[in-house]
Amino acid sequence: MLIGTNDTAGAGRTAAQTQAGIDAVVDDLERRLPTTKILLLGLLPSAITAAKSATDMAVNAYLADRYAADPRVAYRDIGAIFRRPDGTLDETLFYDPRLPQHGKPLHPDTHGQRMMAEAIEPTLANLLGEEPL
Repeated sequence: MLIGTNDTAGAGRTAAQTQAGIDAVVDDLERRLPTTKILLLGLLPSAITAAKSATDMAVNAYLADRYAADPRVAYRDIGAIFRRPDGTLDETLFYDPRLPQHGKPLHPDTHGQRMMAEAIEPTLANLLGEEPL
């Protein structure tokens, strides 16, 4: 599940509001699908604003702590795959021409999405009881 970045970008929600929304979705999934395991991804890095980045980091820290001991939820922060060795965001891995802040990285492009798939594959395999590729 990849959720939350639009809350902290366009909707202007606080970290606490975003956390509550994510928790509500996870709780609903756990209630409706009691045997389902959930892969919850951290909010991806962006270059929208410094305030959004700070909020996203606070949300991710909360999620890591909140779901660390939950046997049904595997939390993973894969944001590092979008950073260059010097720590800066590789903006070439993002696009979203539909948003007013076009040119500001928010959603991964197809190459970024492939990198995400490769980053989460071992966790998904583990959740499914399969061998990683």
